[in-house]
Amino acid sequence: MADSGEGYAVEEAKRRCRRVTDSIGRLPLSTPDSCKRTLHRLVLAGLSFLSRWPSPSSSSSSAAPLSINIEHLEPVLYILRQPFVNGASRVCKPIPQSPATNGDRGSGSGSKTAHSMLT
Repeated sequence: MADSGEGYAVEEAKRRCRRVTDSIGRLPLSTPDSCKRTLHRLVLAGLSFLSRWPSPSSSSSSAAPLSINIEHLEPVLYILRQPFVNGASRVCKPIPQSPATNGDRGSGSGSKTAHSMLT
């Protein structure tokens, strides 16, 4: 029974990827082409991953949980569709962390960059 649930999850994830691909084509004209290409590339990578997912009848299908980035791309598209967003300068790319945001140097995080979906 778990296998059929896994097969359903993979098919649902593929449908979500297709919906996101369609949504990318409907983004406002103010959205840079580079942003659209980046989002499209990430969705295609997700679909490629899903196409390699073992079939539900495979004995190894329950070896690893299904994990894809579509859950992160859907909110990015939602934000980009909002009328108050005039464009995006960076999407899904690391940006340097400014000294003002790195006030707690003793935290031991060791992070040299902050990741931003939109700036």
